[in-house]
Amino acid sequence: MKILHREDGLHREDGPAYEGYDGRKEWYINGKLHREDGPAIEWGGGERVGVEIFKDPKTDSGMKKSAKGLTAVYEQDGEFILKDQATWDEVKNCAFVQVFCNGFIKKDWTLAEVRANVAKNF
Repeated sequence: MKILHREDGLHREDGPAYEGYDGRKEWYINGKLHREDGPAIEWGGGERVGVEIFKDPKTDSGMKKSAKGLTAVYEQDGEFILKDQATWDEVKNCAFVQVFCNGFIKKDWTLAEVRANVAKNF
């Protein structure tokens, strides 16, 4: 068993912070389940578990409600469509472009390129 711990809880930036004897792996940053390149928990048998996160404040009129869980974006008739509660297969086949992977830049855009992309889609 391997556990990496700091004062504020489990923490590791380059892999799982917890690895159990049963093969279970859990990714944590500052004591909170967190992983950008996959589910935050993988069970020993290969089962992957994601935690759906979303924002829906009780005091809000509905304007601040966010997409829920894993999201995917598709381009349709020149417009981008957001799908929430997507599957991993949907995410792998959507319009997302991987920019970072394990701390390395894979696609380097200038601010002007980002602004031009936003301007043509809104």
